[in-house]
Amino acid sequence: MPYKTNLDIALVAPSGTGKSTINKAIISLLGNSVVKNSISATTRDPRPGEKDRRDYFYVEEEAFFEFAKAREFMEYNRYGSTYYGTFRYIVQNIIKTGRSVVYDVDINGAVNLRNLDPRVKIFGIRAGLETIEERLVKRGTETPQQIKRRMDIAEQELKRFAEVDFIIDYEKGAIADVAANEIVNLWQKIQTP
Repeated sequence: MPYKTNLDIALVAPSGTGKSTINKAIISLLGNSVVKNSISATTRDPRPGEKDRRDYFYVEEEAFFEFAKAREFMEYNRYGSTYYGTFRYIVQNIIKTGRSVVYDVDINGAVNLRNLDPRVKIFGIRAGLETIEERLVKRGTETPQQIKRRMDIAEQELKRFAEVDFIIDYEKGAIADVAANEIVNLWQKIQTP
């Protein structure tokens, strides 16, 4: 269905909620001709199975700060001990092709992006703290100290969900495709025909 305006999707969720899986499902449902993922830069190391320039642009901290200084990020911030940023040129290239952008960011990044561009609609993916902790432990990529830190951050992020445009509940046992369908249906309803 063609739209007069393309609204962008900012997915926000605490770490371990399943945001990346839902992001991929959204792109699969809508297709690359309609939406494209904005790949962020990060200073963290790749997790098993992740690839540079497909999942993230993995950069050293010094390079990250050079990009920030040169204003190459639309937004950037620190999450725990890691920095993340949204490259301006990637977003501009997606928009030039007439597609909508799907951002995989934290609540700070999403609010900053929406402040820059009101076409950005924030979809908060919510799960209970117990579910989030189970998923982080199951993922097996963080130490117990890192999990505790992520849980502290998750609690603070969930308190800010009053700032999102839509909330999608994604509890234990939920299927990513169902959550993605819910987001896509909401996104299609708010488009200008």
